[in-house]
Amino acid sequence: MQRRPLLLAAALVPLAASAPAGAARRGFDELGLAFELPDNWVPVPRAEILEALERARSAGAATEWTLRAAWQRLPHQRWFSLPHLLLESRPAAGEVGAVPEATTEVGRAGAREVHTHRAVWRRGSEALRLTLLAFEDQQPLFDDVLRSLAFDPRR
Repeated sequence: MQRRPLLLAAALVPLAASAPAGAARRGFDELGLAFELPDNWVPVPRAEILEALERARSAGAATEWTLRAAWQRLPHQRWFSLPHLLLESRPAAGEVGAVPEATTEVGRAGAREVHTHRAVWRRGSEALRLTLLAFEDQQPLFDDVLRSLAFDPRR
């Protein structure tokens, strides 16, 4: 696993910042944050998220993280096929810093490589985790998402 700190000047940018051509601003008001994703990434419907959580619970998967939102790149065969981006939260723990720390891991799913790009940081009393899973290396896209992070200063 490769760890690298990521300094975010964007953390001071208000949520109203504009997205470049070909990207759309994705806001998550409940957590007071927003970021940019390419136009061909769409939100996973809440019903699909709840169904995925129920399947995971039924299979015995336990995690301290709560899935808050997800985005899927088009076209796709089904929701949560790769690539997809997850936004999760949990109560903040002491080891989580206020600046996102990004990691990259490469694993296997059968014969295919799976790239996991992840950033974890503290926002108020919550820890947030953004995870991009894909069969191909998506580091440039993930770096762009992290650079575009903006936080609502009222939260």
